[in-house]
Amino acid sequence: MDNTAYLALARALSVRRRLDVIANNIANMNTPGFKAELERAASVPWRGRDGERVHFVQDVGRLFDPAEGPLLSTGNPLDLAIHGPGWFTVMTADGPAYTRAGRFERDPTGRIVTSQGYALLDENGAPIEIPPDAGEITVAGDGTVSTEEGPVARIRPVVFADPAVLRRAGDGLFRTDEIPEPTEKSRIVQGMLEGSNVRPVQELTRLMEVQRSYERALQLIGTHYELERRTTERTLARS
Repeated sequence: MDNTAYLALARALSVRRRLDVIANNIANMNTPGFKAELERAASVPWRGRDGERVHFVQDVGRLFDPAEGPLLSTGNPLDLAIHGPGWFTVMTADGPAYTRAGRFERDPTGRIVTSQGYALLDENGAPIEIPPDAGEITVAGDGTVSTEEGPVARIRPVVFADPAVLRRAGDGLFRTDEIPEPTEKSRIVQGMLEGSNVRPVQELTRLMEVQRSYERALQLIGTHYELERRTTERTLARS
């Protein structure tokens, strides 16, 4: 395989990975708290067999769009949204994780948890527990969780100096080994969920463009091998 074929193949593989990213974004355009994924590529130099220096396109990671999604009213008192920067902190079996998907519920012990059973943590890193007979739950803009008996805990969103340190962990969760910092620049909105920040029209436009790029890359590979085949046949016919 010569340099032309390698370059075309690298292009096709890179475009195929972009297709996967776009398809995943479109599939999650109705997922609460979902952050659109962005691909990041770089030019990688390589010296071919004939000594020619060429550059391949290679994925070097994936980022996410941190923009806030639309706030959607649900009326459920345990549906919470963060208006502004920040993340909810929840505790999983693998340690703390961070999410913008605020669809919470109460487990049998009274803890406020995600649908996967991960406990929502307060500003002190402790699970928030509501007594079974405490009555109506209210959450103020500053994150104070109260019942008819008074304040119970406070939810305090956290931020990171560089959001790029966060990596997806599934179930709408993100993880990092970096230490978060609390923020006062956001407020909690009760009875609402943050919608996905995926822009459907933009993603569908990208999808069509990338599909055409993928088809052109495959066509280039096919044309290259057809030329090689004809050249080989002519060479054999003369011998």
